[in-house]
Amino acid sequence: MELDDQRVAHRFAALTPEGRRGFLAKLRKAGLSFAELPIVPADRSGKLPISYAQRGLWLTWKLDPHSPAYNMAGMLRFRGGLNVGALLTAVQNLVERHETLRTVFRVDSDDEPHLVILPPDVVKTEVEDLSQLPEQNRTQGLQRLQQDFDRAPFRLDAEPPLRARLWKLGEEEHVLGIVLHHIAGDGVSVRILIDELLVLYQSECGRNVEKLESLPIQFADYVVWQRNWFEAGEKDRQLTYWHARLGSEHSPLELPFDRPRGAIQSSKEGRHEFCLPDALSRGLRALAREHGVSLFMVMLALFKLLLCRFSSQSNVCVGAPIANRQRPETRGMVAYLTNVLVLRTRVELSGTFADLLGAVRETVLEAHAHPDLPFDLLVDTLQPERQVGVHPLFQVKCTQQDDIPTVWRLPGLEIEADGLSVGDAHFDLSLDFVDGSARIEAVFVYSKDLFDEATITRFVRAFSALAGYVVMSPGAPLSCADVGEPFAHLEGESRSFIHTDVLNMWNDSVRRFPDRSAVRCDDRAYSYAELDTHADQLAAELMAHGVGSEARVGIHSERSCEFALGVLAALKAGAAYVPLDPQLPPQRLAYQTDDSGVQVLLSTQTPGWQVSVPLIELAFGTAPSRKTLPPIEPHPAQAAYVIYTSGSTGQPKGVVI
Repeated sequence: MELDDQRVAHRFAALTPEGRRGFLAKLRKAGLSFAELPIVPADRSGKLPISYAQRGLWLTWKLDPHSPAYNMAGMLRFRGGLNVGALLTAVQNLVERHETLRTVFRVDSDDEPHLVILPPDVVKTEVEDLSQLPEQNRTQGLQRLQQDFDRAPFRLDAEPPLRARLWKLGEEEHVLGIVLHHIAGDGVSVRILIDELLVLYQSECGRNVEKLESLPIQFADYVVWQRNWFEAGEKDRQLTYWHARLGSEHSPLELPFDRPRGAIQSSKEGRHEFCLPDALSRGLRALAREHGVSLFMVMLALFKLLLCRFSSQSNVCVGAPIANRQRPETRGMVAYLTNVLVLRTRVELSGTFADLLGAVRETVLEAHAHPDLPFDLLVDTLQPERQVGVHPLFQVKCTQQDDIPTVWRLPGLEIEADGLSVGDAHFDLSLDFVDGSARIEAVFVYSKDLFDEATITRFVRAFSALAGYVVMSPGAPLSCADVGEPFAHLEGESRSFIHTDVLNMWNDSVRRFPDRSAVRCDDRAYSYAELDTHADQLAAELMAHGVGSEARVGIHSERSCEFALGVLAALKAGAAYVPLDPQLPPQRLAYQTDDSGVQVLLSTQTPGWQVSVPLIELAFGTAPSRKTLPPIEPHPAQAAYVIYTSGSTGQPKGVVI
């Protein structure tokens, strides 16, 4: 059967693009999956294309070839009796084993880059002896040399994307520095490099170790296969899903920045590490088990809740890197295979964390069913509005990392791995976490251009507070979760009020001045008692339609007594109102209604667009009977209304107040 699969895969590779489309159509009709066929070695007689993902990094490098932003740097510290010759040979064998480590990217007259694979001896591991220096100078000298080594840019069109250098600090202490450009590898690749290097080293030392299996294919073979698969129709299938999921509106996430985007352009990153306490970590794991989701989904939902609360934006997009090694042929490959999934979820603060978990679970599972479309290809197709310093489609990411060992012990030798960052931030904010043996260990990686350390510290406190809230009350409204002190403070003269919320202030005025005029428009006027009674009746009707805390209620009315009635009724029901000016075009009002998530529409006139939510007439009518409403206790940070921008530079954007 395997031989037949190989034969079919070779036949597919030899077809024309149109022939491949027909081939895939026949496979689907027969209920078979192309993904089950093996990847076969590509024809090497012509130019080898670069992958879709590599092309994005290559274009970035062309714009700034002197930047080390995509250098992946790390070191291995050897303590004990190191066989230097065996280590240097092991590095050479590693380069011979993986073509990506000796590949350059050349451009011919067609201006399109292609892969050129060089011989293994192109990578030279330099050896530098620092052991004769005084110990203090030795340490400082190593740090200086290592930083220069890590940050030196790669000439991707002329030199291989791997550098290695061995520093001798003493007879029993050596440091191997390794720098890999991201275009040739990813996080999984680094682990493969270390594991295979140690196997090859032991083999060179003559130890009896299990030899590495031959690689079934090289990365260039995978690239040709991927292009053939995509051009045969798979690209269109996955693009259709992502376009429907992400839509055409891609507003950047506006967090409480300490400096506006573009004010500073250094791309320096900061790191704030923290741990969730044992009990809280156990609670989050239990929450995941109870709701049938992964811990990643729980942490992602928490992160989205935090972002929603601090940005006042309900549609939250978070990038989630995936290894993208579903194919068995790619699992041992050193290559840039990582993809990023854009996880877009609507956060409804009127709902519960259980509701949010359900929405996040659906988002993640659907995205993982369409994981192959490279992110750069998605950006090229959706063409979001590009802004300086703004990552397209998402500006924050979330990653669950493996709890991998950093120390290996061989006979007479201890090896410690130390991953180094060159300090360049690619996103506004990232949450990376590890599910440790007891605690969940996490780190916020942030752009120093945008945030101060104090702001990130408040993010950490808020994240921990939200985690505690959802563990204790997964069925309580998210709007009631306390995120601590506000980010913004207004300077000026302060004034004290008897009450801290609008509803209680209104109720106090009704008690004190029931017959006093509360609202007037032209020749009509209503007293506090009249307006309050009508508002209670309308609020009860809203609640009967399921309106609750922070649900959106549209108010389609001109400035009038009715508009004031709608606002008061929405607030009494615990909702946030969305003003909809009848003078605006119906298409825009339809967009605002849909984008803000209006649950019920109050209107003084027949709307000029198709309304898909319950419609209630907004009018005073006859004298109503008094309704008794359940008590509403607004949270200090609870949404009051959603206002839309002019939309002069694109679609109007909703801002939650």
